[in-house]
Amino acid sequence: MDPAQLSITIHQRATFRQQFTLPFDCTGHTVIAQVWKEKRRSLLFQFTVEWVDQSEGSFYLVADYEDTTKMTKDGVWDLMVVYPNTERFYWVEGAAVIDFGISDPDA
Repeated sequence: MDPAQLSITIHQRATFRQQFTLPFDCTGHTVIAQVWKEKRRSLLFQFTVEWVDQSEGSFYLVADYEDTTKMTKDGVWDLMVVYPNTERFYWVEGAAVIDFGISDPDA
């Protein structure tokens, strides 16, 4: 199965929080999502997964201020699901587009 394509926008120097729902019961599954500068070249950060309802496959991907600050140009991201039987599948991948914003809390 090929992963779905989805571009996300990450606002630099801000908390990223976006809800996702997979089309199956995720009880016992692990979700891993990462942002890279280039495909498998330099890992910028791994999202934190906050489950809303694991039985409904609903969760938030979260990156804090420190992580989004590491982004200085567009990158790539993906989301892998690790099944209870240890099989692993990529469900989503795409561009991670940086939005530099205007406000700078450190100014």
